[in-house]
Amino acid sequence: MNELDLLKTHWQKDHDFIKFKREDIISMIHKSSSSIVKWLLIISCLEFLIIGFIGLSSYFDDPSEFTVYEIVFQIFAHIILFIFVSLFYKQYKRIKVSSNTKALSYNILKTRKLVFNYIKANFILLGIQFVIGAFIGSHFEAFKEGYNDGYSEGAGENLNTTVELVQSTSKNLETFHDMALWIVFIIAACIFFLLLYLYYKIVYTGFTERLKKNYDDLIAIDSEEKL
Repeated sequence: MNELDLLKTHWQKDHDFIKFKREDIISMIHKSSSSIVKWLLIISCLEFLIIGFIGLSSYFDDPSEFTVYEIVFQIFAHIILFIFVSLFYKQYKRIKVSSNTKALSYNILKTRKLVFNYIKANFILLGIQFVIGAFIGSHFEAFKEGYNDGYSEGAGENLNTTVELVQSTSKNLETFHDMALWIVFIIAACIFFLLLYLYYKIVYTGFTERLKKNYDDLIAIDSEEKL
């Protein structure tokens, strides 16, 4: 049992204890909530920096691998993530200076919603990134096939039946290879999103549950005060 739970136990058992300890309980909830949001801010900042570092490293390793669409999307995604980091900081400052139970309760509830929206935004952005990657990959494969087909038609008059058969077999193998790559891509995407879900569930669910507990405690204190 932590210090906050201990104070709440005494507060509920001894009504003569209320006037003095109510402020102590609210103060501890205040500190606890402020600490939780501070950690949310730190983690979101680290995620933003790590994602940015990976993106920049990949780009500078081989800029030719990135299309204009990918670069624009990466900029857009980082702007969205930066907005969420700024909102976490804003909520941290608001909770830190909350002067009454009503304001503190409201900001705690707002922070929980912000966490859920942040998680949704990450899944949506990653989903869009996978779709863009798949589309661009298919586009370049189609372009490559179109080029090869055009070249084959231009030189077809000089090819005999045996060479045409070899080309047909090679094209069938290439199609099978592309299908296998798509299957691997889909499986890898599913595994990635599952791991991401587990990460958010482990890291962020603990924080949101603690915020909910603090919110419920504040509502309970406020209700007791009105009785």
